[in-house]
Amino acid sequence: MKPIADLFDATYSKPPKKARNTERGDLLTYFAKEIGKPVGYVAMRLAGFKVKDMYYLKSIMEQSEIPSKTFYGAIKSHDGSAS
Repeated sequence: MKPIADLFDATYSKPPKKARNTERGDLLTYFAKEIGKPVGYVAMRLAGFKVKDMYYLKSIMEQSEIPSKTFYGAIKSHDGSAS
């Protein structure tokens, strides 16, 4: 009995998955790059943030000399106001 792979052309390959780019995903990637942490860590820290709040955070980080300090300060103040 022949393997199924022999029945198909050797050059057959799966079509690539379509990448879904979202605003939130792009912002998470930006923050991860700026603070030097994995995207999953950033996503967990920004779980309660709305997209408009993330844009505001990005704007103040771009104006700051130390973006990571600004990022963690915003996270702390956001967590403190939720309690």
